[in-house]
Amino acid sequence: MTPNSAPQHIDPRPPATLAVAPAPFVAPELWSEEQVSEYTGVPLGTIRDWRSARHKDRDLIPYIKVGGRFIRYRPERVVAWLAEQEIG
Repeated sequence: MTPNSAPQHIDPRPPATLAVAPAPFVAPELWSEEQVSEYTGVPLGTIRDWRSARHKDRDLIPYIKVGGRFIRYRPERVVAWLAEQEIG
């Protein structure tokens, strides 16, 4: 402190809390049939067959039907499903 300056006043109250904006919504990534086919190396027709009525007796790759028309897959479920298919 210099000889000619007045002492500084320090406010003992805690600073006002800052308003924190909510984190933006981040939708989970979903894969198309083509992306699943590319990732697995399995032909697109086979991916489609796996969810058809002809193969209901098997453990099918899990999928989501969006809007009653579009088929999508959660990448983490595809990877987990593939791990379950390992033999030996």
